[in-house]
Amino acid sequence: MSDVTQIVIASLALVTTIFTGVMAYLMAKLNNKATAAAVKVDEVAVAADKTDKKVDQVAIQATKAATKVEAVATALVEQNDATSAKLDGLATVAHDTHTLVNSNMAVQLRLNSVVTRRLADMTKGTPAGLEDEKAANLAASLLKEHESKQAIVDHKTSENGREKDGAKDR
Repeated sequence: MSDVTQIVIASLALVTTIFTGVMAYLMAKLNNKATAAAVKVDEVAVAADKTDKKVDQVAIQATKAATKVEAVATALVEQNDATSAKLDGLATVAHDTHTLVNSNMAVQLRLNSVVTRRLADMTKGTPAGLEDEKAANLAASLLKEHESKQAIVDHKTSENGREKDGAKDR
């Protein structure tokens, strides 16, 4: 073999060795990147598992919270019903008290009107008779005013269905 051939063969062997070295380097670099990617995939998988566990925990807590909200809503409805019943009872007591007060007021005004009229009739023609007549007229006016106001209330009450057993507030 000639020297040229040997140089070409040696050159080719050198180029092949360099090429093989470069390829080995690139393969090692690629393997390192593949290993790093595999580590990242494992980390993502672990993070996903943790996220799944957290989602499950949040779902359990949400279910517990929903149960508590339902219990509170039920208790609130029950309490509202009880409060409504108590308020209805208070409204009845207030209405009955108002009826009693109005009735007593009517009795007092009627009594006052009758007494002052009798007194005015007895003192007619005396010095006190004029004042007694004014008092009797005022008492009759107050009674009439009360009865007219009460008639309006009675009419409204009967329209609203609040009148009980046909009894009127006086």
